[in-house]
Amino acid sequence: MSTMRNGERFVAILMLLGCGCGATRVSLAPSIPTPSQPVAGGGKVAVARQADGLPDTIGRATITVFAIPTSSVQFGDPDTAERIMRGLRATLRKAGYQPIDPADLPLGPVLTCRIKEMSFKNYTWFMPAIITWGTIRLTLALSDPTGAVRWQRDYEGHYSDTEVGEGFDEAVNTVMGRILARAAEDFTSSEFSAACCGLEAAAISLGGAQAAEPAPE
Repeated sequence: MSTMRNGERFVAILMLLGCGCGATRVSLAPSIPTPSQPVAGGGKVAVARQADGLPDTIGRATITVFAIPTSSVQFGDPDTAERIMRGLRATLRKAGYQPIDPADLPLGPVLTCRIKEMSFKNYTWFMPAIITWGTIRLTLALSDPTGAVRWQRDYEGHYSDTEVGEGFDEAVNTVMGRILARAAEDFTSSEFSAACCGLEAAAISLGGAQAAEPAPE
């Protein structure tokens, strides 16, 4: 009887995971946080178009009591690297800044994002309760056109929870939302403001001075 129940559970898990074929698709749509004390008139911040280092596969679904990996976990949207930066732009707005394209401030610093780790896994043997866990690690930096880093922070978020049904979407978006919440608070710091907007003002001033210089005869 026990063998039959385990066999039925195994078949049910295979059906839930699509028989282990193809990939589990995740859509990135984290909630955008509002910091506790937004900056008043924070100025303009140039933001890179897309994040760097986004892996093709961010995890594995598993089957059996031994957690044997089956289908890969991937983002379903080809523009996910751009979505990450759109999330950062929205977070900057909530923090009181005006995000702009780097081309609009060619001499100023640019906010970039580098993904260092994005890894998730689940355990399905207790289905319909599925245990999902994982980690996201990334670095945000403000760098000027010479490559000098004016501001940099490392962020790391973890997830471990039990969901009924597929839990990868919830896991990824929860962790990314937590990271954005911490970044939102950091964006309101005097260090970030000086790095982004002190240099922004200098870049605008320098750009205007260069434009005002007469052309050599």
